[in-house]
Amino acid sequence: MEKIINCDFDGTICDFEYPAMGELKKGVIEALQKFKDDGFYIRIFSCRTSEEVVKYPIDRQGQKRKMEQYLDDKKVPYDEVLNINKPVGIFIDDNAVGFRNNWEEISEEVDKLYKRK
Repeated sequence: MEKIINCDFDGTICDFEYPAMGELKKGVIEALQKFKDDGFYIRIFSCRTSEEVVKYPIDRQGQKRKMEQYLDDKKVPYDEVLNINKPVGIFIDDNAVGFRNNWEEISEEVDKLYKRK
């Protein structure tokens, strides 16, 4: 099984302040770096690249580049920023981990999920 982390941007990596990009969440860099060190491929996604969410035409590639620049400037580890055009909604999955401003707990939960496999 490939080790992939799909991580939301607004409200998870940074505070939700669309169209601005909010403050970085506490613990995100350390958690994502641990995942990278453990061999995970990290994909970042956001509905800020979705015309269905913002309800007016947007420069999807421009939004993606802004996210990449933010992540790079803040030294947030990642492998790829996804350019989605539909809202992702709620994930329900046997490998899902909920975010509640709890990056340290998330790191522990990911460890448990991959040790059981």
